[in-house]
Amino acid sequence: MKKTFFIILALSVYLFANQDVVIKQILNNLKSKYASDSRVSVFNYTINSSTDTIKINLEIEKELEIVTVLLVDSLKQYKITNYELQIEKLPNVDLNNKFFGVVTLSVANGRAKPSHASEMVTQALLGTPAKVLKKSVNGDWYFVKLPDNYLCWIEDESITLMDSTEFYKWCSLPKIIFLPEYGHCYEKPKINSYYVSDLVVGNILSIIGEQNNFVKVLFPDGREAFIKKNETKRLEEWVKESKITAENLIKTGKRFLGQPYLWGGTSSKGLDCSGFVKTTFFINGVILQRDASQQALYGAEINDITDISEDFNKLEPGDLLFWGRKPSNIVTHVGMYIGNGKYIHSSGKVKINSFDSRDKIFLQRLVKIFIKAKRYIGNVGSEGIEPITNNYLFQYYFKK
Repeated sequence: MKKTFFIILALSVYLFANQDVVIKQILNNLKSKYASDSRVSVFNYTINSSTDTIKINLEIEKELEIVTVLLVDSLKQYKITNYELQIEKLPNVDLNNKFFGVVTLSVANGRAKPSHASEMVTQALLGTPAKVLKKSVNGDWYFVKLPDNYLCWIEDESITLMDSTEFYKWCSLPKIIFLPEYGHCYEKPKINSYYVSDLVVGNILSIIGEQNNFVKVLFPDGREAFIKKNETKRLEEWVKESKITAENLIKTGKRFLGQPYLWGGTSSKGLDCSGFVKTTFFINGVILQRDASQQALYGAEINDITDISEDFNKLEPGDLLFWGRKPSNIVTHVGMYIGNGKYIHSSGKVKINSFDSRDKIFLQRLVKIFIKAKRYIGNVGSEGIEPITNNYLFQYYFKK
């Protein structure tokens, strides 16, 4: 009798454990199909099978609600009924409808976790709108999705939260964009007054007046300041003048020559390789994906390149170049071709190197690990190469 009892008990434990495996497989399959890239999609789950009821906790963005339906259907198909499903949909209700945020520092650091000790994965410029998904336990950090869909944690001092009414009101105000690589805004319309903030190229602020040779600006957090008028341009005018041409991209890229490499950097304060490319395009009115491996997915592929040291004549200025690990061809680095065998990229610092072995700036190691080239010029408006006016967040700056 005891033997039979233990056999039944062992079988029950096995079947219960096997359900746990099946549930994990279902969730992993759904994640692979609907949220495969954790840099841009939220799909987190935990499974607790320590009791008779399997507890499934699922965290997803509201746009992925279809996943819950598919999950329940799959569990039913496998005849798994002894579960309890807890779903947290983002944005979180704890935000009190403040689901929008606008960056209020010249450069806000985006981190992998809500801590200053955590890895910096990206940056966002002053005036950048964001979708706010949740706040940290202590309330000092916010988990946000940026215009390029990249996810990160931003400290509360770096971003101003807004509900939809506040956000649309902010967006409706006329905007200026700051043009120099570095600068400041002032308490009064004169350069010998105190600074209100530092500024970097690409910062966007609301304009609320003009005085002498200054524009009076409003920060998202309510601060007011003055900027020299000749350092700014009206946002609408800037967009009209912005054109993705090889000449414009190369001219912009060369403005950053000598800029130190900074992991996670996407501003003139510091740039990693993909941040350099992304920022170069942004200053010309186009939003790219954040990382090199993401940027490599878009644009038109340039074929028939077998040895880049001999085939660089197949490239055109402005083409994006990708390097990485072979033979897996995992992309880890990106730069931009500028013509005559030369390319500009951020590696140690923003610099120019060459594919031509006769050139004194030839770099052999980047010939060996070259993977592919993509043509972005002529493909603006296609997936992953988005005009700022079409972006799901920035578009509100252009709707009056």
